[in-house]
Amino acid sequence: RQAVEESGFERDELIGRHYLEADLFLTEFHDDMIQSFRWLKENREVRRLEAAFMAKKGVVFVEINAIPLNDRYLIAINNITEQKKAADELRRSRDELEKRVAERTVELQLKNEALANEIQEREVIEEELLASRKRLRSVIDNIPHYIFWKNKDSVYLGGNMNFALAAGYTSPKEIVGKTDFDMSWLRAHANAMVEMDKRVIKSGRREFHKFSTDAIDGRGEKSWEIIIVPLHNSSNEVIGVLGAFE
Repeated sequence: RQAVEESGFERDELIGRHYLEADLFLTEFHDDMIQSFRWLKENREVRRLEAAFMAKKGVVFVEINAIPLNDRYLIAINNITEQKKAADELRRSRDELEKRVAERTVELQLKNEALANEIQEREVIEEELLASRKRLRSVIDNIPHYIFWKNKDSVYLGGNMNFALAAGYTSPKEIVGKTDFDMSWLRAHANAMVEMDKRVIKSGRREFHKFSTDAIDGRGEKSWEIIIVPLHNSSNEVIGVLGAFE
């Protein structure tokens, strides 16, 4: 009854037909079925195999259990079409997932390589920049002028060695964060220096100034010329001043 229902054929259409007839089981399963029944005949044991046949409603996948009974066989058929479809869908999903994972892996590898190259390029640029800064620092520290730079609030951000020593410090790092009011040899001129910074920052133009001091190098009174120029950022905005004594 189940065979009739699964196949869509009438009982009379199945009785007396050979299982290898072309309009029943698909030809691609014939060899396996022939070998299975041959084995069944020789060994007289239960044999299980999978096959597919053309039912009137389409292809039906079945699990066949053949049981030898004297000179005949009892054939138990179980429809596994839905299981096959689910397994095929699962396999397709797995293959698609593996494909996506492989594509994503390649994509990430390429990005990692690009990132590694970018990091390497940045390291080279940073090394070159550091070397350039060292060369610039060497030039600044070895010229006979007294050089410094400040932010917009007239707070020292740095200077060369000559300026640091003249200000009574041992290193340019020690003047960072100081103002003209902290410099003993410039204290008398601090207000004038700050006002000049403000004018340069506001106008964007350089200024010259002359003054005398007897404390800058400990050798008595001496006249000095100072030039103050504006410092700009990449947007051409004034962010401070650069000064030099001579």
